Amino acid sequence: MTTFPTPRWEEAYSWLNVLWKSRDQRTFTLENSLQALLTAFLCEWYGELHREPPLSMLIAEEIKSRDDHQGTIVSELQDVDPLLVVLASAICKGRGIQIKSVNNYLEALYADLKGIVAETPLGNIPIRLYILGHILEKLSLPEVLSGIPKDFLTMNSLPEIYRLDHEKIQELCDKIAIITRYGEEPQRIERDVVHLLHEVLPPIMFACFREYNIDMGAHILKTLNYLGVQGRAWEEGVAFLVFQQRSTGAFGYLNPLAKESAELYLDRDVRFFLPMTLVSLWTLGECTTQKGALLNTPWLYKGE
Repeated sequence: MTTFPTPRWEEAYSWLNVLWKSRDQRTFTLENSLQALLTAFLCEWYGELHREPPLSMLIAEEIKSRDDHQGTIVSELQDVDPLLVVLASAICKGRGIQIKSVNNYLEALYADLKGIVAETPLGNIPIRLYILGHILEKLSLPEVLSGIPKDFLTMNSLPEIYRLDHEKIQELCDKIAIITRYGEEPQRIERDVVHLLHEVLPPIMFACFREYNIDMGAHILKTLNYLGVQGRAWEEGVAFLVFQQRSTGAFGYLNPLAKESAELYLDRDVRFFLPMTLVSLWTLGECTTQKGALLNTPWLYKGE
């Protein structure tokens, strides 16, 4: 095990529990509920926190209740990142909870994915769809996309990384995640490519952290983990994220000099700290424990 600092899982879990119990149901959106669900699961899985009942169970049951009795989540699902929805569905399935609107959403998503794959040349299929296909397959839907070919990332095909914008960097990171099967097979990428990525990705990661683009910086840190690149830059990236944890247990710091609106100040736990805590714990769970990548977690799809 590593000797650098690790997140305080129990404090993060306690903060989330308080946030969930004190939420304003008029303003706490479905997206917020799904973010809370995934964050609770991260604490329970990577932090090995065993509570009865688990907070993730309570959140999943509340989402199901909203869908069963109010039917309010159908329209909201369209405004949520599909990756968050399918991960939440996997957690609910692991807990033995079926949410009708979410299941219908997944069936429609699967049909759309099949249509795109049937009509699009392999090299033009958006990388993000491979990730969604990976999870849907683990949720017992028939395979619609096989793993991305490893020759999709070679020295000849590698773009000039320093010239890429954040969207293209994220696409590159997603491609690495899929090719390496989320770190299980880093050898699937050529050694020369790994060496180059080892040289150029850490400076971009630190630039993102300096800009306080935690989401992008954390994404690159996970990518280095999938590549098996765990040198000094990786350790410093992990330490930076760990030190973002506040005394409350949440992650992230608002700029004290920024003129934030009163609304943001009042809703900062939900609008700022919740997504920041989710991103940070997801990355730190994969980097500082022995449980591997979230998307390869058997429990996520099958339960205990």
